[in-house]
Amino acid sequence: MSLGEMKDLARRKYEDYKQSDIDKSLAIFPAFTDFRVTVERQEVEGNTITSHWRMHAIHTGEFLGIPPTGKVVTLYGSTSDFVKDGRVIEYASTMDFEGFLQYLKRVL
Repeated sequence: MSLGEMKDLARRKYEDYKQSDIDKSLAIFPAFTDFRVTVERQEVEGNTITSHWRMHAIHTGEFLGIPPTGKVVTLYGSTSDFVKDGRVIEYASTMDFEGFLQYLKRVL
């Protein structure tokens, strides 16, 4: 698999997310709607693709005691996808969750 094909594989995973996919993946997301995920940059090393991304969503429900603000919020993170035979077989993600919470509290 070429570097370009590996990057496309990971990029499609984020940019094709639908609300139902996100709701299933993490319990925090029902408080947010209208998701947009943008891959900012990618790095490939061996069979690992690291994608640095940002997610925009609208805060429409209570989240950790924070009432809905109706504001667009942004969550930054990165995910390393491990690829074998043209498929992602494992992944690990990190997010700036603390910055995300601080932003939510500021917009109240």
